[in-house]
Amino acid sequence: MVKFNSKRLLAFVVASMMVVGSSVTAFAADGDPVIGDGTGTYEGDDVTFAAIASFTVPSAPTTGFNYIADPNGLIAEAAANGKAAYKDFVFDRTNTHGVYFPTSVADGKTTYSEKSAAVTIVNNNASPLNVSVKIKQKDSDTGNVPFTDDATFGGDTPSTSKAVYIAVTNGTDTAAIKAGGTEVALSYALSGKISNYELKYSTTNSAYEYALKEGVLTTDATKWNSTSFYVTGALNENAKYEKAADSTAVTFPAITVTYDADPGAAPLKIKNGIEAVSGELTVKKAASVSKIYVGSTELVKTTHWTATDATASKGSVITLTPAATKTAYSKVKAMADGLPVTVEYSTGDKEVLVLFAK
Repeated sequence: MVKFNSKRLLAFVVASMMVVGSSVTAFAADGDPVIGDGTGTYEGDDVTFAAIASFTVPSAPTTGFNYIADPNGLIAEAAANGKAAYKDFVFDRTNTHGVYFPTSVADGKTTYSEKSAAVTIVNNNASPLNVSVKIKQKDSDTGNVPFTDDATFGGDTPSTSKAVYIAVTNGTDTAAIKAGGTEVALSYALSGKISNYELKYSTTNSAYEYALKEGVLTTDATKWNSTSFYVTGALNENAKYEKAADSTAVTFPAITVTYDADPGAAPLKIKNGIEAVSGELTVKKAASVSKIYVGSTELVKTTHWTATDATASKGSVITLTPAATKTAYSKVKAMADGLPVTVEYSTGDKEVLVLFAK
């Protein structure tokens, strides 16, 4: 019988493998340099949000912007007596301004109040929309009660002349038709919802891009920033409204409301964001800063902001004062997203940044 020492055999096999394996390793000759190459790959250009492709401006309310002027309180008095003139109409009893707009329709009944039905515009994009609402006396209208843009009708020295106040408002800013029916405009920026997007690599386009986060739909208005405006009005209750001596009847002027929205100045970038808490940002362009807008409001130089002089290699450092920062911060909190900050340079160029609240 032949006996094998298994431990010695295993050691021999392992040693043989080490010898064979080492034979594939190449060594440089003494004195020769070792050279290894490496390629450089460019990952891609700076990524911006796509420009606004589409958005929807809704039609005018089905109830329109018609209004009923009741300076003599006939509607309220008749309703109190159970003798209302309007069947299936509900009038807001708290309205003491004498102007009634159809506000809503429910269960076959139209409710009238001092506010028209609201028009809501939704910005289902990352970039801002510039909203414009214009109101004026309708062309060729012959109403004989004049407009006024003074909602107090004289204040402490009240006027006794017939007058109607008609304005459009978004709840913050208001524009009222001026005497003579002159057109006025309400213009403001509606921020996009950049938090609905995230940076992704597109295998289709072979590039990085900002795309909607999973589960976010452009058709879901609750996920986006929106703005609503409505028309409101009042009458000068210090005046007497009755037929003139020549029997000319009292007639109120008709109005025309025109509204639209346009894409903002430029796509927004997340990395250009600044925090309202610190109120400081560095802009890229090597040019002096001439104006700054938060939303559609221009900030006053020195009072609201200061900026260092730009150099060829470094842009200006802008500092918002506490007062301006507080105002901007409250706007951001109310919108729950970024507020566009437009920086205008001495060269005429503009840059749109985003102000964030934290």
